[in-house]
Amino acid sequence: MKIERTKKGTEIVSKLDGKNYRITAVFCDEAGKVTEATAAEMIENEGEEVELSTEHIVQITEANALAFRITKDAKPETVVTGFSVVDGNLYQDGRQIEQGQLKVLSVLSSHIGAVLLAVESGDNVALMTYEPDRDYFRKIFVDLSEVPEVLKVSGETCLMAIEHTKEIEAEKDGQKEKKTVFAGTTLILYQNGNHSATVHETSAKYGLTEALYTESPFGLDAWFPCDAVAGEDADPVAYKVRRWTRFALYDAITCKDFVEMNGALHVTWSHAYKCYVLHNDDRLYVDGIVDIKSPLVAKIGDKILIDVNKKEGVYRLTFSDSDYQFVTLVSRKTSDRGLIVTIE
Repeated sequence: MKIERTKKGTEIVSKLDGKNYRITAVFCDEAGKVTEATAAEMIENEGEEVELSTEHIVQITEANALAFRITKDAKPETVVTGFSVVDGNLYQDGRQIEQGQLKVLSVLSSHIGAVLLAVESGDNVALMTYEPDRDYFRKIFVDLSEVPEVLKVSGETCLMAIEHTKEIEAEKDGQKEKKTVFAGTTLILYQNGNHSATVHETSAKYGLTEALYTESPFGLDAWFPCDAVAGEDADPVAYKVRRWTRFALYDAITCKDFVEMNGALHVTWSHAYKCYVLHNDDRLYVDGIVDIKSPLVAKIGDKILIDVNKKEGVYRLTFSDSDYQFVTLVSRKTSDRGLIVTIE
């Protein structure tokens, strides 16, 4: 192994006696280069955690590092930084990374132990990561048509998108001419924890920069507004009502549901009822509970739903802010004039 790959917590095996060791200390010179490491023998006790011997200790230097092989890298603890691309070459803090035949197009996002890259792959683009601790390039996904746009980086995930277009023949003033029209959207979710990417292809034309991102106990969700879908050799076909589509971004990018609602969308998570509460300026929607249309809904703002009381056709929905200031929306159903909505 190379001495520079040793880090505290790295597990190694001796090629001489087959014993397993764990690095317990690493020593560097003034330039930060690893010069020496201390490792303790790992003692496995049945049904118990591995113990580290206090008697069988080895010192590893550049001179004897060849006698050891890494069996398990230490888990990185910090987000890698300092990466840039110049003329297809990857640099970290001004130092060029040896990359062989790879041509790096862009640095997309930085994560714990790895940086996500867009790399040339024939006529296409591949997603790859570079792990500086291991000096290792890992292929994640191939066959993207172009470098994706990064929409959201959150911890160990990176959400990206590509909007596709195509050329069609259109008639204008009796003459045929070529025209570029929207053809679809590709959403890509990279997850650093398991070095994977999932993809969702759709004909929807999302307002990518208008997306909302919310947290639930399950993880991160993205809400994309959609006003149109790709037409067949034509301009996009517009929806009559804006459609907000929710994508779960925890296990894989997954289209969960949608709601039709014009204007700006407010989304909060109700811990009391374990669901999302959605509203704009004149409509409140709580899945499986209520769907109320009234301009008074705007007074809810970003308050959280904490209580729903239903009695004799009257719904009382109470919302609270972080200072426990309540707003109660009351909806009473009548037989002759629909819902009567008031605020308390």
